[in-house]
Amino acid sequence: MKSVSVFFAVLTYSTTSFSTAELVFENKPLTLLLNDNNQANVSNCSDFIALRKADEKIKDIQELSPPEQGFAEVALFDCYLNGYVIENQLREIKKQKPSLGEILRHLPATEKLIVSDSEKEETAKKFKGQSIWATSPDLIQQDDIFVSKINDAGYRLIDFRTYVTPQNKEIEIITLGSFVLHGTAGTRSHYIVNSKNNDIWEITKIDMNSPL
Repeated sequence: MKSVSVFFAVLTYSTTSFSTAELVFENKPLTLLLNDNNQANVSNCSDFIALRKADEKIKDIQELSPPEQGFAEVALFDCYLNGYVIENQLREIKKQKPSLGEILRHLPATEKLIVSDSEKEETAKKFKGQSIWATSPDLIQQDDIFVSKINDAGYRLIDFRTYVTPQNKEIEIITLGSFVLHGTAGTRSHYIVNSKNNDIWEITKIDMNSPL
């Protein structure tokens, strides 16, 4: 399972227009390796969304250092999310966000910081129907993060947004950062909360390759 560094910022956009928001690093467009092993250069969000609408998926980002690649991945997801909002005619509304502790008590256990495929399978079996919090009973809050010394893991709520569909259905989107306490490995995960009717929320995990 691939690990990436956790980054809490996005590339700086030079305009406020979604369609022309820049995807450049050191004045060069991003070079993307696609699932068919072809390459494509994208210099703004509209280029990226055009690729996605053509059913292309991103396999890798070329010619960047690991930290630079992390920032680029964040920026591409930002483009994806804006494209998703436009395609589905969503309207963002202001709503009080849940606390990080609440989120950790309701997201499925399999969304804990996982460093191997075997650990994911073990977690799914051992903590079936339970939350991230159940996997790390020693979680304590330190400023804006929660940490577990037992699992050498930390969590941070990076973003929370609420949208309304044309049918007046609310959609919540959570971005959660998970990282090791001793090292540089971590992940940045995005979820659509489909339902909060049960103790364990029903979610859909999304990324820059998810359907628009």
